[in-house]
Amino acid sequence: MHRLGYAFTLLVAVGFGGVVAVIGAFWQVGTVLIGSVLVPMGLGGALLITWAGARVISSLTVGRAGAVAMAVGWLIGAFALTSNTAAGDLVVPGTWYGYAFLGGGLVIVTGVALMAAPLVPAASGRVRASR
Repeated sequence: MHRLGYAFTLLVAVGFGGVVAVIGAFWQVGTVLIGSVLVPMGLGGALLITWAGARVISSLTVGRAGAVAMAVGWLIGAFALTSNTAAGDLVVPGTWYGYAFLGGGLVIVTGVALMAAPLVPAASGRVRASR
């Protein structure tokens, strides 16, 4: 039963990574006009939620498996949106925003997966004797 629960946890991490990638893909094109300069606020937000999502999954799972599963889900979600649909729509275009989102997100999820350490240490399974 324990292995089934762990497999389910990893499946949820893959799905969460895909959801984070889809949200980020739609946000990454958002800009704000300040004076005559377009500031890519959406790109910053997309990369921030990618990092936050990867850290949350990394902290909730023991070891690196959860962070790697989230990274796989993010890759599937992000790169699926780089191709044209039947209607000709494209979510992540071949602009510098799109490349920065894909490259930056890839660096983020890979880095978090490589350096995965829980924010809250997991219980070691040992119970201390209280005196």
